[in-house]
Amino acid sequence: MAAAGHCHLLLYNKLMPWDHAAGWLLHREAGGHSAHFDGSPYRPADLTGGLICAPDEASWTAARNALLGRD
Repeated sequence: MAAAGHCHLLLYNKLMPWDHAAGWLLHREAGGHSAHFDGSPYRPADLTGGLICAPDEASWTAARNALLGRD
């Protein structure tokens, strides 16, 4: 749904590669921006740090700031 533009934001706290790697790749190929809560790039081997997926980097930053209280 995210890759097709039917939702604005995805937020995950628990990361397992079998849950997120394929969807993350589809989302990225469709032009979306995804990163860990701290802004570091998603890697399937990382099991901590949460994940935010948004349509673009500006939306990702706004979502992180609003949801996690970051500047």
